[in-house]
Amino acid sequence: MAKIISPKVISVGDLVIIDDFVFVMGGIRIVIASFVHIASFTSITGGSELIMEDFTGLASGIRVLTGTDDSSGGSLKNPTAPYPYRLPIRSFVRIKKHGIVGVETVIVIRIGLTEKSIYTVRFGIISKETKNGS
Repeated sequence: MAKIISPKVISVGDLVIIDDFVFVMGGIRIVIASFVHIASFTSITGGSELIMEDFTGLASGIRVLTGTDDSSGGSLKNPTAPYPYRLPIRSFVRIKKHGIVGVETVIVIRIGLTEKSIYTVRFGIISKETKNGS
């Protein structure tokens, strides 16, 4: 069974499959359009925004990070620390139509995966915008 936190900020389209052992933390907003597959052992965390357009998919073991703690040294990096001592960085991840992300990939904040993009690098990190069809 998938675990979904803050379902009120999550919208799900038609014909969406979310496999068992998926973890989704709602954050500010999550939009999962139609004909989307999120495979087992995938997590979506960070507290900000994820948009998955029609016909997109996340293979097994994907990590989607829509936010993180500031690692520059000027704050604490622990979710139990009070906010005056933490500086969370929140942004977005957007996967456009027909975008597919392969097994064990990490997607970090401020990322837009363009239409018809397929990423199949095992244990890869996507950390910048992509071009159509790459």
